Amino acid sequence: DELHWFTYRDALERAVRRDDRKIFYIADSDNIIAASMVWCESRVLENDRAQIRLIAVHPDARGQNLGRALVRESERFAVHQKKETMIAEADADSQAKGFWEAIGYSELSRRSTENGRKMVLMGYELDD
Repeated sequence: DELHWFTYRDALERAVRRDDRKIFYIADSDNIIAASMVWCESRVLENDRAQIRLIAVHPDARGQNLGRALVRESERFAVHQKKETMIAEADADSQAKGFWEAIGYSELSRRSTENGRKMVLMGYELDD
């Protein structure tokens, strides 16, 4: 919806203009039903890391391994960019943490946001 688009508009526009960032998506005949955004360079990333900044699958399309497919494509892009580790951050109490664990990611660290939300940093070692 428009609020979601507005929230991420700057990040999306930057991602499509840079060679070290990429958006991957899956569409049915009419709509985008799943998408991921990966960054391989950022002032907050360590040199050997890439980060999946966004992964989303439409509720009607869940359970079809679309998220997993997008993550794997994001990982291939990161390997091409000479990265060794993929990271992703999720709410520690959400289903997202279970998603990351199910596809082989492990917990690297935890933190709390300024408003007390507990976050978990998940990581995966990339193969060449």
